[in-house]
Amino acid sequence: MIRLLLFLTTAGLLAAWAVRTYLRAEPPVRGRMGPALLRAAAYVVLAAILFDLQRPSGEGAPPARWVILDASMSMAAHSGAAWS
Repeated sequence: MIRLLLFLTTAGLLAAWAVRTYLRAEPPVRGRMGPALLRAAAYVVLAAILFDLQRPSGEGAPPARWVILDASMSMAAHSGAAWS
């Protein structure tokens, strides 16, 4: 419960900071709220990844570690050894 509350607080602060920064740094034109909200959403998703939010499921314990890999050419080097 504390972890969820900490995440919600962090996500709210990040979203408010992103919108405030975007609205102050950009010229006051129509339509600038859309990109500000997209930036705020990106920060919230990043916070969710960092907090490692997991949905409880009935299929045993969740994995202890997560690894995020991209599908770039560097991952295919040495016959894909980085994937294994």
